[in-house]
Amino acid sequence: MPVGSDKEVTSVPLTGYFTTKPLPPTNFQLGPEQNEVRFVKSASGNVREYKVRYKSSEEGSKAEEIIFPLPAASKTTCSVKLEGLTPSMQYKINITAIVEDTKQAKIESKALHG
Repeated sequence: MPVGSDKEVTSVPLTGYFTTKPLPPTNFQLGPEQNEVRFVKSASGNVREYKVRYKSSEEGSKAEEIIFPLPAASKTTCSVKLEGLTPSMQYKINITAIVEDTKQAKIESKALHG
């Protein structure tokens, strides 16, 4: 039967699974402790962990990463202490929320920059 005919046809249903990127964390700030940074958790409900990536603004410096699990459900603010910082040096800091899809692939949010 040609396309656009008056006869109804049956087809196989199309299904698929996808995972959207989580919302990034918000409200980056320096903590009260030395080398501590704080941020508000992502509003996405399925976040498994957070990644904090930091490096000095010095050319050729190596980036460091800290990955830590989602804190207790009752806490809205997260904090992490950055190791090996040099006093008086400026650093670039990115924080991302991470979720896992149905195949355990990790999907990161856009970064919160500090």
